[in-house]
Amino acid sequence: MKIGDQVKIVAKEDELKYICEYSRTIILNKPYGTIYHLYKDAAEVSCGLAGIHEFKLNQLKLKEK
Repeated sequence: MKIGDQVKIVAKEDELKYICEYSRTIILNKPYGTIYHLYKDAAEVSCGLAGIHEFKLNQLKLKEK
């Protein structure tokens, strides 16, 4: 994965409790975003109206082209 890649968020709802309810609902309904910043074991993902949130790399999957 690299910055700018389109990803699908595959995390389950109970793994996203740290995200506010409004943003979590948007992410669960449309679980796609763009990698904004990449760390060793996590990434910040821009999720449209839900904002930018950090996810573990195992909670993300590259979007099929």
